[in-house]
Amino acid sequence: MSTVSAAHPIGTPGTPWGNAERAQWLSRQTRHRSYESDVLSVVERLRWRFNVQEYGRLEYGLDVYPLSVGKPGSL
Repeated sequence: MSTVSAAHPIGTPGTPWGNAERAQWLSRQTRHRSYESDVLSVVERLRWRFNVQEYGRLEYGLDVYPLSVGKPGSL
């Protein structure tokens, strides 16, 4: 059995987070990757080989992320 050396700075151990704790956690987050360069640019490079279609969008805060599927061949 392991023990945690330092308490997490948000919330109370053993108590589920509520809206305030989730908001506090979210405010501390920083962006580590770029959807544009890590995902969309790769999808664009594969369009010659796959029939790429957008099937939805993920909205997260003010950001909108297109969701795509690639099917072999062309229509």
